[in-house]
Amino acid sequence: MRYDGDTDGKSTNGGIGDGIFNDPCCSDDALSVAACTKDPIYVRDSVVVLMAGATPYIGMYNDDGTYRGSSTVDVTGGAKTVYAYVSGRYNGYLQSGSTISITLDNCKLNTDAEFVVPNTSSKGFSIAPIPLSEDTSTTSDFGVVTITATNPEDPSEMVTQRTFGCLDND
Repeated sequence: MRYDGDTDGKSTNGGIGDGIFNDPCCSDDALSVAACTKDPIYVRDSVVVLMAGATPYIGMYNDDGTYRGSSTVDVTGGAKTVYAYVSGRYNGYLQSGSTISITLDNCKLNTDAEFVVPNTSSKGFSIAPIPLSEDTSTTSDFGVVTITATNPEDPSEMVTQRTFGCLDND
């Protein structure tokens, strides 16, 4: 609504928005004693629109940030941490509630085995640290670590997995 120049301070457009507002601010009594301004008031709102990727993408990286792909991690000389960078197609966060889970059949995982993507409007992607060490409860020297990212919209269809080997000295 907008002030139309009339002395009654009322709008002439019946409330159909043009972004300028002044009607309920002034009663007829207040207008009669010049207690109200006739300056327009701009009313504004904003919305954050997020474009979350539906299909998860997973990149595996070393401590120093170098891409590691699916190469084997050797923890015979001590614990190591690898990182799963999980995002949508254009490196944004996955939809809120997406899960990143880690399973393994050798080596010991020294963190939670599942992460949930938070509800955020931040730029970036999820980073899941995967700290691994020797697993003394198995007799195997080699196993596979699997990272699974699942979108909650359709968990049967929107799943991505990456695997890499883990070598320890059992």
